[in-house]
This record gives sequence, C-alpha cells and structure tokens, in this order.
Amino acid sequence: MKILAFETSTPFGSLALLDENRIYGEKIFYSERTHNERLLPFVDEMLNQLSMELSDIDCFAVATGPGSFTGLRISLATVKALALAHKKPVIGVSTLEALSLNGIFYPGIVCALLDAGREEFYAAATLFSQEERIFCIEPSLLSAPKLSEALKESALKMNIEKPILLVGEVAHQRRNLFESEKNSFEWAPLSLSLPRASYVGHLALKLAQKGLFQDPEQLVPIYIRLPKAQADR
Repeated sequence: MKILAFETSTPFGSLALLDENRIYGEKIFYSERTHNERLLPFVDEMLNQLSMELSDIDCFAVATGPGSFTGLRISLATVKALALAHKKPVIGVSTLEALSLNGIFYPGIVCALLDAGREEFYAAATLFSQEERIFCIEPSLLSAPKLSEALKESALKMNIEKPILLVGEVAHQRRNLFESEKNSFEWAPLSLSLPRASYVGHLALKLAQKGLFQDPEQLVPIYIRLPKAQADR
C-alpha cells in the first residue's frame, strides 16, 4: 500500500511517500510564514521525480496535531481535497506520537515536545519496548515544572533509572528550563528533533493494516489548546 504522508505542524514541513517495504522519497522544508505556497508544488515535484501519479497513491496520511494552528489547517485541507478528488481514504496521526519515533531505540522514557507558547509545551512521553509503545504521559499541555514533575514520577513508577530523553527543537531552544535538573534529562540531537512525514506514514501504515481508515470529511485537527480567537470568544 502506497501512502503519501504530510507533516506541517511546525515551521519545518515534510512530505513522504512510502509503502510497507521502502521509503520512495521524503522532502523536508522550512518556512517562517506558511507552508501553503510550497505544499502542492512539492507534491508534484516528488511524484514527477518518482514517475508516479496521484492515482497511484492508495491512502493519504497527515499529522493532526497538536502544533501550529495555521500549519495544521493547511495540511489537513490539502489532504482532504486530494482524498476526495481521487476517492482515497485518509489516516490522521498524532504529531507527538510521530515525533517520539525519533527516540524509538532509546532505552528509557522518550518525551516529545512542541512549543505551545505562553511558557508551555505540548508533550507526550513514551517507553518503547520491542517496538511496543507504552504511554507514560498522554498528549497534554503542560508548563515546564509540571512536565518535569510528571516525567520524574513516571520514571519512578516504572523503575527506570535512565535519563529522560527530550525530543523536539523546542527542547533545545528552551533548554534553560530543564538545566537545573540536567542529570534527569538528555537532549536528542537537533537532527533527531523534527516531526517527520516518514514517521507519520509509518504510523499510518500500521493503522491501515488494521483497516483503520478515516472518512476525509471527518478528519479534524487535535489542537489540545483552542486557537486564541476561539478562546477569546
């Protein structure tokens, strides 16, 4: 099954085309403003390079959040339009779940972090064991002190002595918030700190194998926090 996956939850966007046996291609790009102008041209470019058509795609996958409100709307709208036009199913996956796969081989708790502004993080913590995923902290909106406390409680409860691996670009940008307890934490390198469309596709393939497809019209973003305009109302 060929899946075309989209990830635009942060200023770094990406596309990937993959199936059960290989990744045919992945493109990562950066935009300070919006991914809107680049996304479809990059889709065309990737398919042309691979001598494929959109009709060759069996399913579209997309990261549904949390993340940038504008970024999520762009990729979800794109995926919905493509899926409806070509009568294909879609699969939405958690941005944090995909981001945590950067630490899949780490022998301890992996905490995926995204910037939520207002000195808070979108966070989820996972322990990987023989490719199984044990959720220590479900996707949440937390301040640094509350996150630190919740992570240490999870490590204590699960009797894990390894430092907790923080994954995400924001973990480096706001490293000072955790430096006072640096013996409790490790930081994934920046090369392993971005949400990747290939990981979105990997998770979508697992769901597709179980027949867990979604109707494109029912695909919605998972913000965790309401956009400011809605919150103000």
